[in-house]
Amino acid sequence: MVTQELLLKLFDYDPITGIVTNKIDRSSRARKGERSGTINDNGYRVIYICGKNYREHRLIWCMVYGNFPTNEIDHIDRNRSNNAIENLREATSTENSLNADYIVGLSGLRGVSPTSSGLKWRARIRVEGQQISLGHFDTVEEAHKAYLEAVKKYHGEFAYSETPTSLRSHNQWL
Repeated sequence: MVTQELLLKLFDYDPITGIVTNKIDRSSRARKGERSGTINDNGYRVIYICGKNYREHRLIWCMVYGNFPTNEIDHIDRNRSNNAIENLREATSTENSLNADYIVGLSGLRGVSPTSSGLKWRARIRVEGQQISLGHFDTVEEAHKAYLEAVKKYHGEFAYSETPTSLRSHNQWL
């Protein structure tokens, strides 16, 4: 069984860089002093212990707090390779997904799309599985502002709502 005690015997962890290194030779590929683990297909670093791969950020959580998280671990800056302890927080699946990458439509902004007439912009947000209309707006900027206000209200610290450096104008899509 993987415990905090076992992890602290096997690994060193730098809470600033987020890097885990081997304290001992664990195999011919896991040598003392080397960075532990490999990157999996999903972009997470995983470490093989006791016959199983564990995501590094979950092991770090256990090393620091003494137990595995009951939920998921969210990377606050959305960078899966940044395992500095200040970048990690426990989150429900829903909270974690709110801070995830997303695909946007014609507006280039999350929660904003053109109306069917193409003359206005519609803002919407999903809350607990229900889509809420935030209204129709003359400009993409106004619609995005409404969305950002709703993100703060409904999703708080977990919502990813980065504003692109330049908002696209309504005429670009007509």
